[in-house]
Amino acid sequence: MKDSLGREIPDKEYTSKEYDRTLVIDERTKLVSKKITEFLKNFDRFAKTIVFCVDIEHAERMRMSLRNDNSDLVAENYKYVVKITGDDDVGKKEIDNFIDPASKYPVIATTSKLLNTGVDVQTCKLVVLDSNINSMTEFKQIIGREPVYERTTGSPTSS
Repeated sequence: MKDSLGREIPDKEYTSKEYDRTLVIDERTKLVSKKITEFLKNFDRFAKTIVFCVDIEHAERMRMSLRNDNSDLVAENYKYVVKITGDDDVGKKEIDNFIDPASKYPVIATTSKLLNTGVDVQTCKLVVLDSNINSMTEFKQIIGREPVYERTTGSPTSS
C-alpha cells in the first residue's frame, strides 16, 4: 500500500500509540468527526465541545474535518470550529471566548495539550478523547469539567 504522497507504507503491526502520529488514516479522522457531528445534531449543535487530539497536526486535521461536517454553521461564523494549540496565535486568542459562558463562539475546540490543565470551561458539554491518555492525573484534569455527560444516555452525572 502507498500513502497519500505515494510512499510505500511499511508492512508491520501498528500500535494504538502510532495512530495519528506515525500512521495517519484520514478515514478514521473523518469518522470521528462525523460521530461528533451526529451527536451534536441529536443533542445541541451549540454545546461547547473540546476534542483532545494526539498532537498539533492531528488537531488541525480534526478541525478541518469538523469544519467540513458542519459547513452550514461554519458559513454563519467561521469561529464555530477552532484549533486552540500552542502554535496557533488565532486559536489562543479564542480561549477567553471559548471559556466565557456568555460567548456563543467558538463552539468546538480541537486541541492537543493546551486545554488539558488550567482552563475551566464551565459550559463544556462534550469532551472527546481522540488521544491516548497515559496519566491518571491528566485524565482526571480533562474530565474534571462540569457537567460531564454519559455517552449512552446524554444525562448529567456527577464528576
